[in-house]
Amino acid sequence: MKKTTIRAIGNSAGATIPKALLEKYNFYEGDTVLLLETESGILLSPYIPTLKKLWIFTKKVLKNIGMR
Repeated sequence: MKKTTIRAIGNSAGATIPKALLEKYNFYEGDTVLLLETESGILLSPYIPTLKKLWIFTKKVLKNIGMR
């Protein structure tokens, strides 16, 4: 587990991701990512258009079966 600090970035805020994690998960400066809210926090995931569609579908299914 790694920890980071939220810092001001212009009129917004952001968290710095350690270099080792960026390399491990193939994140590069300028990449678009998804922030997914979960029951236990926020999940950062690469943005892949089909992945976003899959996540939307999964949330609908979970809601329909009473798990969300």
